[in-house]
Amino acid sequence: MYKNVVDYDRKMGYYFLQVTLYDVLSFFVKICYVYSMKCAIQAFSLCAVFSLLLASCADSKSFILVDTSETLRSQSDARDADTLWTRELEAMRLFQNIEERESIEKSIPLTPFTVIAAASNYDAVYPFLSGFGSLDTSLISQELRAVLDTFVQAILSGQSADRCMARGSLYSYVFFMNDMQAGWKQFFGSDMPEYSESHPLFSTVLYGAPFIDEQGAVIPVRLGFSRGSIDVLLCFENAEDGYKINQIEIQKWSRAHGK
Repeated sequence: MYKNVVDYDRKMGYYFLQVTLYDVLSFFVKICYVYSMKCAIQAFSLCAVFSLLLASCADSKSFILVDTSETLRSQSDARDADTLWTRELEAMRLFQNIEERESIEKSIPLTPFTVIAAASNYDAVYPFLSGFGSLDTSLISQELRAVLDTFVQAILSGQSADRCMARGSLYSYVFFMNDMQAGWKQFFGSDMPEYSESHPLFSTVLYGAPFIDEQGAVIPVRLGFSRGSIDVLLCFENAEDGYKINQIEIQKWSRAHGK
């Protein structure tokens, strides 16, 4: 095996020189045999000059390429091993996926502005209706919402809402229905129309921001239709068997477009 390219090229040059001298001597012998000594000497001189030129080219270093990659690699590895590297700061950030954020919908393009907006701790903004209040219902629990939805659905479809009333408070529901029939004729100028589940009495329902404490809750409700709306205040008590309505009060009648 050869240690490097230089050693290999030198060995090959010596081998080529030996073969060339052998060929020259053989050729000289043939010339002497066929032609005269003078011609042989001239031919030998030309071959000798040609052989010296080949030998000098074979031993030349102008065409030698030296492979130093292993030496450079070893030097690099040695320097890396001897270098005292500092500890990586927040190394996990290099492997985090920043293409999505939990606080940003996937349909929204991720830009610096959306990231800044998502990171800001702004309070949620809810609509506010003049004369009714805020529509922020985030404080209404699922249990309270279930009783509220059941009562409102009974009012819209003409079904009984007795199961939503607290013990001893059924009279409040009866008074509410009587007041609504009387006020309908007085305020809208006609009898309250017949209604059912397929033809509800009201077409829109809005829940307002509740007031909640340990004893119960108070929730404003707006029932609307094409001719106007009715604002109702529902009072709940937190009984042993859950929330129940103990008082119903009509607060406001409104005509559509002031008519």
